[in-house]
Amino acid sequence: MKTEKTKNKTRFITAQQAERIYGVNSKTLLNRSGLPASDVRYIPSLKLKGGRRKYFERKLLDRLFIISGVDQ
Repeated sequence: MKTEKTKNKTRFITAQQAERIYGVNSKTLLNRSGLPASDVRYIPSLKLKGGRRKYFERKLLDRLFIISGVDQ
């Protein structure tokens, strides 16, 4: 099993990993990734070769959830 320190080195994370790290419901991330890119709630995701699971870029989620949390 990977430690949190190891996970922090990965560029992409799953919605379930984001839920544990940021406290955001994984279904919210998955639903917002399916919105049109023109929607302000849209969160970009990608699918890596060989799987059907969506991945999110850690830096993007950091900006969305950590920085926006500080501004509130």
